[in-house]
Amino acid sequence: MGWKNVKTHYRISHIVQVTPEGICIGSGHLPSLIVIGPDGRLLKRYDDRSNDDLLRYQREIDSDLATLKRQVESPDSFEAAVQVYTYRGGEIVDKLCERPGWPNVTHDGLLMYTNMFSEDRDTAVGWAMTNARARLMNCENGARQLEVELAGVRESIQVAQANLAKLNTDHAALAYAAAPPSLSACASAPNNGSGELSTAIDDEHLRAAMSLDLQHCVGKEGEWRKSIDKLDITHSQLVMLRLVLELKMLRAPGNMPPRCTQPHVCAASCLDLMDSQA
Repeated sequence: MGWKNVKTHYRISHIVQVTPEGICIGSGHLPSLIVIGPDGRLLKRYDDRSNDDLLRYQREIDSDLATLKRQVESPDSFEAAVQVYTYRGGEIVDKLCERPGWPNVTHDGLLMYTNMFSEDRDTAVGWAMTNARARLMNCENGARQLEVELAGVRESIQVAQANLAKLNTDHAALAYAAAPPSLSACASAPNNGSGELSTAIDDEHLRAAMSLDLQHCVGKEGEWRKSIDKLDITHSQLVMLRLVLELKMLRAPGNMPPRCTQPHVCAASCLDLMDSQA
């Protein structure tokens, strides 16, 4: 990527460097005031009016975009090749440059920040170790803080579980009515009359049960998959149906629920019907 060609051709006095964005023209604090892609396309313009030099670069680039493309695609040539060292994570990397030190760049366009590039390899190794130690310390401190926060959350969970367990015990008659309609493991049909529970009934199954023959649907996966979109079932009806099925199938798993021939009735009426036929 011909970053040096661009710098030389347009007589750029600002820093020209290569970043993941492309060839960037700017300063140490604002590195990407103008950005040129690796294919020679202008990616970011300088439209401010505060710097005459940047405005000149922009005008000359705009005057002939084909020339810009040729400069970028042509290989750079360098007058010197001084070896410098830097680090990337736990790796020591060697680079070449014309002149070491800030604000110069390496042959491949990396800006040589202070305490990042050195002609002495051992110096770069020392910087890498210092940086790694600081990074490790920060991560460990962060992990300890998260552990403290997690312990507090776990304690809150235990308190909430204990409160809920006490409320369920002290007010068992209201436990079902206060519970949400979603089920992790609910009633299922007896298998071969043995009393064993099989197919779980989830929310979709409960909704389907409102309009289907309960006796023939329980335990039959295909029947439970009937369309339920047209059913008008309220939250309270769904909760009540959950209670109905659990009472009928968990407390007396050997008994199939009685035949319900009244689809679209509310769950409370269904409960009365089932109780009268039990």
